[in-house]
Amino acid sequence: MPTIDGFICKACRTRAAFEFIPNQGKKLELEPIKDSLADQGIQIEAFTPFVLVFKLNGVAVSLFQNGKLLVKEKQKDSATKTAKKALELIK
Repeated sequence: MPTIDGFICKACRTRAAFEFIPNQGKKLELEPIKDSLADQGIQIEAFTPFVLVFKLNGVAVSLFQNGKLLVKEKQKDSATKTAKKALELIK
């Protein structure tokens, strides 16, 4: 089963998504990330200084200021693959 180094993965309460929580606290500046994703052709759904929501291959991904990712996938393997792709794009 795929995992992501430096993150804890768990199903969210509704079981409609998976959370990827960084092991170490972070504080991300989301606006430059939003701009970079938009430049790469990624569809931005919503943006505030605290959360950035975008679509990746049709899957909604929320990136929080603290580095947490919320991937709206019901299967852990699919959610992990999407989270890995999102992390590659935002680095």
